[in-house]
Amino acid sequence: MSIEVDRNIVKNLTAYTAKGKITVNDFIYEVKKFYERNPTENVLWNLLDADLWGLNAKDMESISSSTLSYKSDYIRIKVAIVVCDEHSYDLSIWFRNYAEMDDSPFRIEVFKSLTEANKWLE
Repeated sequence: MSIEVDRNIVKNLTAYTAKGKITVNDFIYEVKKFYERNPTENVLWNLLDADLWGLNAKDMESISSSTLSYKSDYIRIKVAIVVCDEHSYDLSIWFRNYAEMDDSPFRIEVFKSLTEANKWLE
């Protein structure tokens, strides 16, 4: 498992590239660190090489809930999630739905193409 983080201040973008098996705690840890570092307005999660098969809808609810203590402190943050398989796509949609119900500070879209995700973030 690895999650690489690249912050581009000029583009106001934090890009995450996940590889291998990723756990719910990996995501929650990165969300916490994101808010501890002056957050950017745009976030890209590249999950094309990530293994999310150990995760489920309840995990997506936990990740969404982990953002709630920050929601009053920040503007709406655009998050593009890029996936390559239906399981990861479905999980990402669950995450988006929980975030919307929780009134999360994230505006989330799910893509199967990095190009489309980057266009949306511009």
